[in-house]
Amino acid sequence: MDELMVGCAPPGGEQGFNIARIPAVLLGWDHVPGVTVNHFCTSSLQAISMAAQAVRCGDADVVVAVGV
Repeated sequence: MDELMVGCAPPGGEQGFNIARIPAVLLGWDHVPGVTVNHFCTSSLQAISMAAQAVRCGDADVVVAVGV
């Protein structure tokens, strides 16, 4: 996997941290960068769009994109 992208609308409390990096570390994917996208109502959509673009452009082979 090349990257983990997470859309997170309200980045407060525990979510205020880089919520994409936390599961990567817990899963043992320490070498995988995590990106948290804060775009309010469209956070998840933006994360998925960025992941698709990275794959299309050849910047990444595999990207996991989710929303919380």
